Amino acid sequence: MSLTRSLLCHQGRDKPGRYGVIQMALVGLVFLMAVLLHGMAGASLWIGLSGLISAGLGFLASRRRLLDAQRPVAAAAINAAAWGLFSLAMFASGGANWSWWLLIPVMASIVAFSMLPSQTRQSTREGGVWGYQGPMSRPAQPRRNYRVEPSLDGESGEQDYTPYDSHDSQQDDWQPSAAVKIDWGQWTAKLRPLLVRYARPLAAVSAVLVLSLVGIRWYSGLPSAEVEANSAVVAEPLAAPSFEHSVSMPDNYELLLNQDGLIVAWPGDMAPEGELWSLLTAQGERRCRVARFNNGTEYRPVKVEVWKDGVHYAYFSPLDTADMVFDVAMRGNFSLCGYTFGLSGSMDQLRGHPAFALYTRKR
Repeated sequence: MSLTRSLLCHQGRDKPGRYGVIQMALVGLVFLMAVLLHGMAGASLWIGLSGLISAGLGFLASRRRLLDAQRPVAAAAINAAAWGLFSLAMFASGGANWSWWLLIPVMASIVAFSMLPSQTRQSTREGGVWGYQGPMSRPAQPRRNYRVEPSLDGESGEQDYTPYDSHDSQQDDWQPSAAVKIDWGQWTAKLRPLLVRYARPLAAVSAVLVLSLVGIRWYSGLPSAEVEANSAVVAEPLAAPSFEHSVSMPDNYELLLNQDGLIVAWPGDMAPEGELWSLLTAQGERRCRVARFNNGTEYRPVKVEVWKDGVHYAYFSPLDTADMVFDVAMRGNFSLCGYTFGLSGSMDQLRGHPAFALYTRKR
């Protein structure tokens, strides 16, 4: 028996065991594709295509199973529709995890069809192999008789035995070319009645698949709850950073300490809230690259941010805290982000705060 031809047969009958093996092999094919293509671009496309192939083969297998159980063959569309829905979900979602849950209807249809009892008996004319019975089965070979051909010397041997078929000898005139020739007209003639007969079930299944695809695309386009929550967080006004100590300086700015890291805060021009400069990426406002004192000393801020009401915060490394506070106490001014800050009277302000007074003398 040609296994490939029997898989494409729509007139034969499959026993429950054979049907279950075929369907589980199709499920295994889908999982194998997922394993082999894991992490590759276009993996969901190939998994969806394997699902469509499984839909076609599953429909034919379900039809043979229903013929064997003597049930309406139109129900085979249930299995095909389940496979098709899985494939469409793969195409639409790009292989999202939820699409794999649509294999549950596939498995349910497989179990339901496998549990149907067989109602057909073995046919002597068609034969049956591996749970399949139908046109693709080879009938039992007729028993061949043998005759002994006499030799001239009166002796006979095994080499003189010539097998012959008791049936029509014309059956041995087999032409290989005739076996591989495909009569497309005959196939078309067979296919047309099937399409006419199952036009309504096919139309119904197609409508369900199209509506399912539209629903999946609509659902996948909706923003998730997490995205909405993140959007809400971004939309809220930003709060000022936390700090442990602060001191107000005469020229309308503040020095803050947070875990030994120095922060310079000042009200600046209105600007979009968020990061203004980052030392890590070297992106943003170039004038915020360094804080430059009038004696030429420079300190690089780790980042500069703009918060609510245009307040600017420049964060410096804890490694620079001692030296920078000392320069604030001893120098005349410094510039940062295009702003110039006067340091007149800064020594008295820093010494009046215990957390900053430690840094006003050189170590």
